[in-house]
Amino acid sequence: MSREEALAHFRQQVPLARQKVLREFMECWKEEKTAWMREFVHSFQELCMSIRMKQLAGKKGRIGFITYSMLRTDIAHGRASYLVQASDASWLFDFRPVEDNYDASWAFCYLDRLMGELTRAATDYSGAVTLPQLDRIRLLEAEHFHRFVVNLIRLSLMEAAALPEFKELKKEAVFEVRVGDYLSHSECIFRLDERERDSEEVRAWLQEKNDSAAYTYEDFYGFDLSGGDYHALDFRYSSFRNCDLKSSRLGEGFLLGTVWNDCQLDSADFAYSLVQGAKYSGCSMKASIFHCVQGKAGMPVPDWAPPGVEGVRFADCDLEEADFTRAKLDGAVFVRTCLRGANFRGATLRGVRFQKSDLTNADFREADLTDTDFSDSSLDGAIFPGREACLSLSQGKGSTS
Repeated sequence: MSREEALAHFRQQVPLARQKVLREFMECWKEEKTAWMREFVHSFQELCMSIRMKQLAGKKGRIGFITYSMLRTDIAHGRASYLVQASDASWLFDFRPVEDNYDASWAFCYLDRLMGELTRAATDYSGAVTLPQLDRIRLLEAEHFHRFVVNLIRLSLMEAAALPEFKELKKEAVFEVRVGDYLSHSECIFRLDERERDSEEVRAWLQEKNDSAAYTYEDFYGFDLSGGDYHALDFRYSSFRNCDLKSSRLGEGFLLGTVWNDCQLDSADFAYSLVQGAKYSGCSMKASIFHCVQGKAGMPVPDWAPPGVEGVRFADCDLEEADFTRAKLDGAVFVRTCLRGANFRGATLRGVRFQKSDLTNADFREADLTDTDFSDSSLDGAIFPGREACLSLSQGKGSTS
């Protein structure tokens, strides 16, 4: 074959090699993610301490942005260092940011592994694949591993934002953590918005139903948005804190990675929404509707979704008489949750963990309960698909029907 044909054939092998390496990476991600998150939180804590020292010394004002930038020059040379910059409200125009570095070699060692395989494969093409072409492939493939870094930082910031060192920082009313390419495109992965906003103003803005990603990565705090029509909105990675959304319509929404803390969600309708990676904590959710939601852990189909997305999680929530009919909740977690009379008929609950939860009179008929864990949960009066299915489960407390 000609040189051009050989190069075209080689390029067709790149996605196959990538998929193989990414599968290996995903297995390691499952095992090591918690340790990697812990290391990130420690590095973030040290960054906050450095920023605070400069603020106390009068050398730095309020912080508006913390940006993690992938350095492609470093990637090209086999290094995996992200430049970290804490800047004021002017962001890229802050000429004296507080700087640090973040080591992401845990992710980019798999890029090295991929390039090792491709370099060995290139020897079969009689010189048609040159070193500069391999270098270009390296930079193009880096994006797939960068996405893991983005996701890890996003997940870690749930814990990092609770650090006293972070809370003590002087921050702008609107504060963001962003991750991306150096001096190029970046995405907001964490946002605090402490501006004074009126509930009716926010309600009107949401009910405009803008088609763009206007509502992603938002921070909603203390708003009364009850009874609102927020159907089919894209709230990816937004947080709702101490908000009232009772009887609101949130169905068919993109709720990937959303955070709901201490919210009033009684009778809220989430039917047919994508809730993968969503976290509900301390919420009142009586008679809420999760009919046919997609909350399955794993690798989602949309290109924009992060790798290794987690299942939906409920902690210390009141979900009495909630409707999870035909919901897909593989890998979901319910911790210290009231699910008295909840309806799980026809739901997919493979690998779901019900820990220390009250499932009195819950209905699991026609549900897939493969590897479902009911450790230390109350099952009095719960209805299961059949006696055999019930006996195959990790047992909770109480009698079942």
